[in-house]
Amino acid sequence: MSTALLPWLMAALLALASATLQWTVLRARHRQALEAQRARLEAQQKVAVAKLDHAKRQIAQLQQDLAAARLELKQRRPRAAPPAPVVRPSPPAFEELLRVLDGDDDDDVPARHRLPADGFADTLPSPQYPHGPELLRR
Repeated sequence: MSTALLPWLMAALLALASATLQWTVLRARHRQALEAQRARLEAQQKVAVAKLDHAKRQIAQLQQDLAAARLELKQRRPRAAPPAPVVRPSPPAFEELLRVLDGDDDDDVPARHRLPADGFADTLPSPQYPHGPELLRR
């Protein structure tokens, strides 16, 4: 071998050795970081699972308590018929005031409109407001 080639060969071997050493060290550090991250993740997962189990147990306990309270309430409540609705008669003074305001003393023809007996108002258009055909166009 020539002596001029020897320094180049030594430099190439030294570069290869340093690259291999650097790769090995960086790989070891990366693996350590990954292991630490995995350990943290597993710890967080264990904590999350423990909290989830605790919440499930709490929910089950609350459901049991609710069922017991409902049963107790059902047993305490007497099996009576629901109370009848209270019918309040209108006072005579109110009816007299309506007659005075309507302007008539005759009950046969009221001066103002009243709601029908079933509580629903008419849905027909009012004859006092004429509706022309121009309102029907789009």
